[in-house]
This record gives sequence, C-alpha cells and structure tokens, in this order.
Amino acid sequence: MKKDPAVRLRDARESGQPWHVIGSILREWSAARPRGIDVWQLATEATELSELMLRRYVSALDRLGEIETSHALSPGSLLPPTFGPAELAIRLYGRDPVAGLKALQALKQRKMTLRDLRKELRKSEGHAYEGNRARERTVLVAACSEAITIQAKKLFGRGTVSQRRPSIRYFQTIGFEFRNSEGFIVGGADLYVGSPLYGPDPLNALAQSVLMASYLPTFYVFLGPELQMSNAEHAAHVLDLFQARSVGVVLLPEDGGALVVRRPESLRQPDRTKDYRAILDHLSIERAGVTADEP
Repeated sequence: MKKDPAVRLRDARESGQPWHVIGSILREWSAARPRGIDVWQLATEATELSELMLRRYVSALDRLGEIETSHALSPGSLLPPTFGPAELAIRLYGRDPVAGLKALQALKQRKMTLRDLRKELRKSEGHAYEGNRARERTVLVAACSEAITIQAKKLFGRGTVSQRRPSIRYFQTIGFEFRNSEGFIVGGADLYVGSPLYGPDPLNALAQSVLMASYLPTFYVFLGPELQMSNAEHAAHVLDLFQARSVGVVLLPEDGGALVVRRPESLRQPDRTKDYRAILDHLSIERAGVTADEP
C-alpha cells in the first residue's frame, strides 16, 4: 500500500532527501487534485518549508523537464543536487541556452561551483546583472535557510524548528531562532554569505553575533556555500579570542549537508531570553516601520 503523500514528504524531509525528491512527490500529489484537501498547506506542515519554496521546487522541476525534452535528454538527466544553483542555472538558460545547458550538465556532474555559475550569469546578463543581484541574494539566502531548517533537528533534537529572526537594528540582519516542540526558544543563529554586497570581509559582523549569543541558550554561526573551510576556521579562531565558547560554527557546502567546525559549549548562565524578546520588541526594523534591505 502506497504511503500517504504527506507522510512521504515528511519522511523525505527528515531523511535529508534532495530538493527534487520533495518536489516530485508534491508535483505528483498536486496533479492528482484531491478533493477538499489543501495540498500546499499539508505539504508546508509536513516539510516545515514555506509554500513559496515548495512552489519554486515544483516550478524548477517543470522547467528542467521542458529543457530535457527540448534537447531529447532522458528525464532527470539535468537534476542538480542542490536547489539554489539549479535556479540560477535555469535563469542562465533563459538568457543563453547553450551556456545554461552546459551549466546544468556541469552541476549534475558536480563540476561547477556556485561561484563559477555566478560568473557565467555576469557574462550573460552584462549590465542587467547589477539589477538582478538582489534576486540572486534572495535565492542564496533561501537555499541556506532550507539547509538550516534541515540542521535544526540534528543540532537541537527532534521536534525543533527554525524560523527567520526579525531584522534588528545594530545586529546581523540574517538571523534565525530555534524553537522546540513546545515553542520555547532553545537557540539562535546568524548566517554569513560571501556576496560582495556584504563587503570585502564576510565575517566583519562577528562581534554582533557574539553579543546576540549572550541572550540565547545556544548559538551558531552558519557560513554559506560561497565561503570556505578557511573562513570557518578563521571564524572559530576569532570566537576563541572573544572567549565566546557558547557559539558554534557550521559550514554549509555547495553539495548540501553541513560541516560542524566548532560545537558550542553549554555554559551555566542566567536565562536571558526575556532580554532577547525585549530587544526584538524595541529594535525590530519591521516594528519601527523601516523596510529591511535583506531577503
């Protein structure tokens, strides 16, 4: 007997299956058009991913299928292992089919990096590339957010969920909260990515992360796929200088998964989550009526 689609989605998510497995299950489920069932809502609950992200999975699968058909390729022959680069390669294909097809094939064979792909986009888009940097940043952060969601259970235990922290003035803008099954905050994280938009030193706000970590039980610094092990090791060294033993470092490689470079130590310290919530109340950019410039 075939499993319920929601169960299949949950199993795929918890076992760390790649994006296209989740997308395929969802595409099959939504195509069946079950009566009286909100497929997207149930899929969101099963995977703990947003409806927008799930729709992007399905859209990317549909577009890849069209490209494979137009080039007489077998189904699945252009499925990249990670989603962010897949979206960028599809965008490249829309501007330059030859370069886009080569990029998709190289991604499938793990012969192209995210950095290489961005160079190809710059070449194909020319001056228009500057106007698309915000979109590219959104894709990159979304891919990292997905990876962090997967790591939540591994780092904090079953039932833990991650969510974006509201943007706060004076702190690193791309942050996350981790909550257990009862809704209590068990930790937090900041994400650092290697985009030129963040200046020449992608870790220049590390002291802000250390300060934020003092308000939460456990804290992690996540480094996106454009950063390297040397960046992660440097972050760990700086954290040692700051004596920030409660802060861990995790590298998110391009090929998925995560590398825990430094594990946080559990320190006996007063519960400051009330202070954390007070900071959110008073310094949240959204509450102040200011539009955040981060995705």
